[in-house]
Amino acid sequence: MKFFKYCAIVLATAAFALLGVVAGSSLAQGGDSAVEPGLASAASDSPAPIYVPDYPRNSAGLTYGSSEGVWPEFEPDLILVVATNGREGYVFKAELDRATGGDVSTIEEALEWNSRRAELPDDRTIGVYLSDGTTKVGEFPIGASSITYDEDK
Repeated sequence: MKFFKYCAIVLATAAFALLGVVAGSSLAQGGDSAVEPGLASAASDSPAPIYVPDYPRNSAGLTYGSSEGVWPEFEPDLILVVATNGREGYVFKAELDRATGGDVSTIEEALEWNSRRAELPDDRTIGVYLSDGTTKVGEFPIGASSITYDEDK
């Protein structure tokens, strides 16, 4: 009886391992990694499912909306912010990531970013746009030690 129980455990373990290898190799070889809006499978060490928002798209096909409560890999192309002039608008996720180090993917890149960060000015800004991604409506502060809003702009 113990032998059959042992075989069942070994078979189940092997099946789960094979499933992981097949799924992982499919993604690594360019398999469909698109995630549909709604609930997605969480990482194995994550306690809960991940919510993937169904963002609207502008005429250029870019998604836009809030990134609040969303994992970075599911953030929209244009992220909702408030500009220094008090107007709501969107910053490009790629530009925000470049300006804040959110685009680093290796330890070496992170170390390089961290060494350069101290040399960057505190008053850096990036552009804020309407949801069309082209009409500029303000600036968004990056790395500022204190943020103030200029109502006259």
